[in-house]
Amino acid sequence: MYRISHGKGKMKNGVTMVELVITISVVSIFSTFIFGSYLAIYKQFKYQTTRANKVIEVVRVKKDIDQIFKDIKEITGIYKNSFEYFDSKTNTAHYISLKNNSLYLDNTLIIDKIKSFTFSISEKKTISGDNLFIWEAVLINGYWIGGAKKVYYQ
Repeated sequence: MYRISHGKGKMKNGVTMVELVITISVVSIFSTFIFGSYLAIYKQFKYQTTRANKVIEVVRVKKDIDQIFKDIKEITGIYKNSFEYFDSKTNTAHYISLKNNSLYLDNTLIIDKIKSFTFSISEKKTISGDNLFIWEAVLINGYWIGGAKKVYYQ
């Protein structure tokens, strides 16, 4: 910073053009770094939020399927995209099927956004004489879930 004299010994403070240009350049460089860092943080936050929402969806679907399958006592019929089972809680027969990327219980939509749903019954019986009912589902978002349940199957 220089002092500028205007005669009669009076001095005024001021800045030169070079100092002003250097200051603006430094501020511009720092602003670029700060904005770039902000963008990187924002993109990562958005990615992680999207990923967390997908995981929440997977957990929700797994919980819903487990809730339905927990009362399966006996598998009474197996078909290409469906199966029938006997519910131990209500003592009634139910029908699970996959249609149009959705899982239905007795023709009532229970879970949507399912790309594929497969199931099988183990050939070997457990020590208690039951079979294992093994299922897996691929959701539309690409995540995989699965499970197994001990059931009776003739």
